[in-house]
Amino acid sequence: MRNNYPGKCYRCGERVEPGEGHFERMGRHWRVQHAECAIKFRGMPDHERQAFQIDKWKKMARMTGRRAQRARKRLKEMGVPWE
Repeated sequence: MRNNYPGKCYRCGERVEPGEGHFERMGRHWRVQHAECAIKFRGMPDHERQAFQIDKWKKMARMTGRRAQRARKRLKEMGVPWE
């Protein structure tokens, strides 16, 4: 969806004016990117989102239960220590 508010593009770092880009939610925050950057970087991994997910799985792995077991399994498959 198009952005209604200005912001800083998380792909290139330049300012995105209202209506010139797209927004998405990551965690509790909103991110904005240019429409051109969305096309240019399509299919490429988003390292910021991957780091966010790894941190989330690490927090979950410290808990108990099935969700914690699944988080430990994911981290182990990725080769990331959870402790």
